[in-house]
Formats: sequence, C-alpha cells, structure tokens
Amino acid sequence: MTFRRTDLFILVLLLLLSASPALAETRYVVDQIVVNLRDSKASQYNTLKNLKTGTALEVLEEDSRFVKVRIASGEEGYILKQYVTKKIPSPITISRLEKERDSLREKLERLQQDNQAQTELKSSAEDELEEMDKALIQSRQELQALTEKYEDLRFKSEHIVQLAEERDLLDAEHSTLSAEVEQLRKETDGYQRSEAIRWFLAGGGVFFFGWLIGKISRKSRRDGFYR
Repeated sequence: MTFRRTDLFILVLLLLLSASPALAETRYVVDQIVVNLRDSKASQYNTLKNLKTGTALEVLEEDSRFVKVRIASGEEGYILKQYVTKKIPSPITISRLEKERDSLREKLERLQQDNQAQTELKSSAEDELEEMDKALIQSRQELQALTEKYEDLRFKSEHIVQLAEERDLLDAEHSTLSAEVEQLRKETDGYQRSEAIRWFLAGGGVFFFGWLIGKISRKSRRDGFYR
C-alpha cells in the first residue's frame, strides 16, 4: 500500500514536471480540422465545444499529450496537443494577406485616383497656361496695334496742326494780298479816270486850237479878198 502511494506521488511529480505552463501564449487549431474541446484528459470526457481551424486558443498549461486552453468565450478545456500549433493557420494567413492585399489595392486605387487627379489638374493647368499664353500674345498684338494707331494719330495731329498753322498763315497772306489788290484796284481806277480826263482835255485842247487856227485862217483869207 505504501508503494502504491509512492508510485502515485512519483507519477504526479513527473506529470507536474512534464507540464510546462505557457500563460498568455496564443496557439491555433491546425489547418482543415474540427477538434473537440473536452472537459478532461481522460478517455471518457464531455465535449464542451467543437473548434474549427484557426480558432485562437490561450494556453494555460500543457503536457506531452494535452494542452489546457481558454477560448474567446472564456471556456476552458483540453485539446490533444497534436491538433494545436504555434504557426498561424493558412486560412488566417490568407485572410490577413487578403485584407492587406485589399488595403494595398485601395491605397493603389487612391494613389491612381490621386495620380489621375494630379494628371487632370496638370493637364488643366497646362491648358490654362496655354490659354494665358495665347491671351498674352493677343494682348501684346493689340497693344502693338494701339501703339501704332496712336503714333499714326499723333503724327497726323501734329501734321494737322502744322497744316492749320500754314492755312492760317495763308489766310493772313490772302487777306493782306486782297487788301493790297483792292488798294491797287482803287488806285488803278483813279489813275484810269485821271488819264481819261487828261486825254479828254488834251483832245478838247487840240480841237479848240484847230478850230481857232481854222477861224484865223478864214479871217485872213477874207481880209485879203476885200483888199
């Protein structure tokens, strides 16, 4: 009887030594399997829950055959060690990779959209710059045309002023010449009247002297006849 107690003590000690606690360590149910979360290590046990591949397990303790775990719902039980792994199962890895891929894809799409927006913005800016260049060229051309027109008008205005001055000078000269011509006309008219009078008087004198000479001649002939 004593031997049996000693054997039992040694057996329990060996079990305790072989059991290595791993608190807060997370392990998973292996790939593509459904395992039982059992209430004991014995061959006769009750199934607490069926655990699918990828179920996270908080390890409480373990030995050579079983791992005592706690699941997310707080239930605790035993699982055969062969169905537990530290490696993240493929479905979880795939799911994480898919999420990362989707996240990267969304980022890529946003970047592409941003790039497209930047491209459109750049294209719009280039179009606006081209329109501004055209408007600037047109403004310069209009400014050049206005400058030429202004210079032409300024030249013409200066020429018009010069012509006006020359016209005023010619008007003054014309007025002076007109006055001189009128004076000459008056003087000419007076001269012509004087000449006419002189010619009239000269003609009258000739006629008078001729008449007087003729009269004297006739008288002389009469006196000679009476003698």
